[in-house]
Amino acid sequence: MTEKLKNTASLNRAAISLSRKKLGEILIERKLITPQELDEVLETQHREGGRLGEILVKKGLVRLDELLDVLSGQFNVPLTDLKTRQIHTQCLSLIPEDLARKATIFPLEIEDDTLMVAMAFPDDLRTIRDITTRTGKKVQAVLASPADIHNAIDLYYRASQEIEQSLQKLAIPASFKDESDLELTAETPVAQSLYLILQQAVRDRASDVHIEP
Repeated sequence: MTEKLKNTASLNRAAISLSRKKLGEILIERKLITPQELDEVLETQHREGGRLGEILVKKGLVRLDELLDVLSGQFNVPLTDLKTRQIHTQCLSLIPEDLARKATIFPLEIEDDTLMVAMAFPDDLRTIRDITTRTGKKVQAVLASPADIHNAIDLYYRASQEIEQSLQKLAIPASFKDESDLELTAETPVAQSLYLILQQAVRDRASDVHIEP
């Protein structure tokens, strides 16, 4: 890792450490839970493991939108809605699907030397360092719900793989007798690939689709 990236990672770590106020304290200050409820949840966490926020939502003590709002302020990262956000699919090649699933992250866009990544746990500094090492880019974290991130992984990585697999099946004959030999049907790899490309374009809210040989 270059000295510049090391310094960036150190600054990110320091910023999170300084701004970190315990989640339970913030929730009590906002009167979203009581001290007694926090004690009960902490007992559950100690007994069963898991993250405090997830346990609170599961028990119905805090709504997911309330938790995300608190976490956004706690870690000083913006909140994003992956269901309505435009996704730059060229970012998918930077982060493998297994890492995205394991760390609950999703790459969103690249701007200059910065990769924007949606994270369910923006305090996961190990994953941030891993991404920086893999890509050579600074990481700008934004917060998203775990469910939305996993849905995006299912949707976009699968579509990308299907397009690639379909394109690999294409076989253009060296010669053909007439135009009927190239008749396009819904069952051909060409038609299936075109459908997947257009489907992805709709998801990305693209205004144009350009296909080059």
